[in-house]
Amino acid sequence: MSDALLLHLSDLHFCKTEERDPAPELRKLLCKAVGTVVEEAGPDVRVGLVVTGDLIDSSDTPAERIADVFRSFVHDLREVIGSAPIVLLPGNHDRRIGGVFAPWSTRAMQDLEAAVSGDGCTYVHAPNADEPLAHSVHELSSVLGVNVVAYDSTHAIEGKISAGGLFRTTDLLAVPGIVGCDKPVVLLLHHHLVPTPVTDVGVMDTSHTTWFERNFVQRFLPWLVSFADREELFMTALGAGTTLTLLGSLGSATVVLHGHKHYPTARLLRATQAGDGDVLIASAGSSGTLEQYRALGPRERTFLWPSFNAVTFRGDDISIETVFFSPKGTRPNVRQVLARATRKGASWEGSRVEGPSISEVRVASDEAEFLLRPGGVGLWDVSCLRRLGTPPGSVRSYQEPLDALPRAEISGERVSVEPNGRVTLRVDPGETSYRATSALVRTVGEARRRNAGDAFSPFQCVSLKVRRGAGLARLVLRGLPRAAEICFGTLTDLNTGQERPIALEPADDGVSLVVPFCPARRLLRIHWPLETA
Repeated sequence: MSDALLLHLSDLHFCKTEERDPAPELRKLLCKAVGTVVEEAGPDVRVGLVVTGDLIDSSDTPAERIADVFRSFVHDLREVIGSAPIVLLPGNHDRRIGGVFAPWSTRAMQDLEAAVSGDGCTYVHAPNADEPLAHSVHELSSVLGVNVVAYDSTHAIEGKISAGGLFRTTDLLAVPGIVGCDKPVVLLLHHHLVPTPVTDVGVMDTSHTTWFERNFVQRFLPWLVSFADREELFMTALGAGTTLTLLGSLGSATVVLHGHKHYPTARLLRATQAGDGDVLIASAGSSGTLEQYRALGPRERTFLWPSFNAVTFRGDDISIETVFFSPKGTRPNVRQVLARATRKGASWEGSRVEGPSISEVRVASDEAEFLLRPGGVGLWDVSCLRRLGTPPGSVRSYQEPLDALPRAEISGERVSVEPNGRVTLRVDPGETSYRATSALVRTVGEARRRNAGDAFSPFQCVSLKVRRGAGLARLVLRGLPRAAEICFGTLTDLNTGQERPIALEPADDGVSLVVPFCPARRLLRIHWPLETA
């Protein structure tokens, strides 16, 4: 059989209110990115598409709005994928108001099914509360050459507040042909089985809620239950551990494809008992939103581009790749391999994939040198020299936010304060410098005074955000006693938020973090522990 391609979309969150709904152009850009992947795969590749939940943003969306948006969306998809089968699964936002508040409902998915029923090749898997939650998806199984099963993990029909669900092993065991199957089993669902990186400690987004809802989530919930305002505690589906054990005991090589956390990642769980199968888990990011995460500190948010996964089946080989697309349509797609593996019986023999490589060197070097001096009580004064090593005019200037304490006094020729109070530095080719008094916390006591509860951290850091591909990225820290003994470095991929440790090098009176041929959107950081006295 020829190669097969499964386009895995998730978390569209269409049909928001007028002020929050992504512009129709974003849906057009998504379809364009899907079309590019299909075109690059070639005309002989068999194609299928699945959306694993959160198609709409709230279950109380009017039926006419659902019909208008999804008839147009499916029409645009058909322009690029032809008559390939499209399978739609519900998420918590399709079942509850705002994805959180009761009642658990089937109405929105019924309205959506009615809206796309005329297409003929679009299928909705959204069982009622008294029906089995798992079914074989023959339309995708025949295209992909694997055994595809859809599971509705949104089963949370009781309770006034929930973004989670339930896994029942009996529903999976009732699906014929999944036990000891001689083909891979592909399980489609919305909720995650294992925590996803970066988002697993994130606080629930309350930026578009009422005053009461915001205070309920931010104050009352964590007072009642520790960390109850965090997504991982509030958004999981019960029975995930039991389900993982069951999937291994099926005796088949299994692939789990899910969404829910708006973050692309892949994990391979190897079997530990004879006769069991391996489980390859891949999460898709959000295809319809810009996911926010705080990689730059508590006051500075970073955004993930919208994305979807492209899962390629080539004989016994599988490749899972994330495709990020520009929300403004001004940049080419960014493709990043999450996993590659070969099926051998019930096992997946994974091959390690390289991280994204630098595609374009825009600047010769991007450097930041920090000098610390004791300032106010329990605080550091900071001097910084920024260097952008590129010929003038080849790269435009940009505003770089400065991560300093709220009342720090910052001075420099190119420092400016925005109306919202955010302080930025205009970075031009060549050298730029600034000074900040009482800019960083120096002692544990001062950090504890300024940060309550789990917001407290016994570490401090300085950072360099590389916006363009650089032939050399370099972050230097000076003025810290015993820096070589206590400091450690990390490199964060701002496309995914994943942070990795990186070795430091000695520098005059300090340490440096050096990354040759550094790709764009990388964050270099040097950390050190706070003083205890």
